[in-house]
Amino acid sequence: TKTDNFTPPNMLAEFQSVFKGNSIVSSIIPVLMRYDSSGYHKSLPSSEVFFAFCGIGEPDSFFKSIKQLDLKLGGKRIFSDHQEYTESVITELSAQIKSSNCTAIITTEKDLVKLPDRFLDEFDTLVIKIEMEFETEKAVLDMIQPVLLK
Repeated sequence: TKTDNFTPPNMLAEFQSVFKGNSIVSSIIPVLMRYDSSGYHKSLPSSEVFFAFCGIGEPDSFFKSIKQLDLKLGGKRIFSDHQEYTESVITELSAQIKSSNCTAIITTEKDLVKLPDRFLDEFDTLVIKIEMEFETEKAVLDMIQPVLLK
């Protein structure tokens, strides 16, 4: 979720000889996903009022994504990075969400996997997934594939 502070992986050096000065234009895109018992589903932004929360190193990037998606917030909570969602934390968070009159929540994928099912069943749950989009995806794949097949 530290998309604003992205550092290219070490593998990039291996690909640089293949790219030979070719520029690749990419964008980091926040995608709204609805979560239910059957999994993730892409979702259109809705008029729901959300309670947003996260426990990540740079929560501002999460809230920036919410703003990009033009979602309405009725409340928010920022936890420390790597938050452990204990029974007491979940009870307190649930009460805070209900007191904000929000029926839907939005969080990060990192936080979603730590939340108990009984909590997720209480609220309409949405997640912001971060995707990378290439302007010319086929050209990128054509350049990378020979290196991967070595």
